[in-house]
Amino acid sequence: MVLEIKMKPIGVVKTGYTRERGTRYDFERDVKDVVSEIEIFPQFRRGLLGVEKVKHLIVLYWLHELGEKERVAVQVLPHHVKEGKELFGSFATRSPRRPNPIGLCVVEVLGVEGNTLRVKGLDAFDSSPVIDIKAYRPEYLPDTHQDSADKGCSASPM
Repeated sequence: MVLEIKMKPIGVVKTGYTRERGTRYDFERDVKDVVSEIEIFPQFRRGLLGVEKVKHLIVLYWLHELGEKERVAVQVLPHHVKEGKELFGSFATRSPRRPNPIGLCVVEVLGVEGNTLRVKGLDAFDSSPVIDIKAYRPEYLPDTHQDSADKGCSASPM
């Protein structure tokens, strides 16, 4: 049985980055310094209460510029692989090419004004629909170390 899931975005990303502006590698290099706004739709504005007291958030967004052909990829060649042509399953990378193009990013909260959330480090393109926002609580995450498979996997939306 295949379950059909319907989602309604809670807002939209406002940033200067578009797919046409530069390569995903340029975007990855710059993203840590990018300041973006997330416009929260009026019916969800009350969900912003207390957000300014949180240092970091997890933002889930839809990779809206990804075409249907790009969504069928289940194996990708990560750009961090310098030698050889080793494929990885899309679930072992941060590649946007995946069956359900959901982006996830931990961002720094810069402020809230009305229904606009200002953040730093969001790797979403302009007009990306925001699916959800959650407080980032590292104390609930397992202790991890970065192994070779994690280094440099695409963190960009495209």
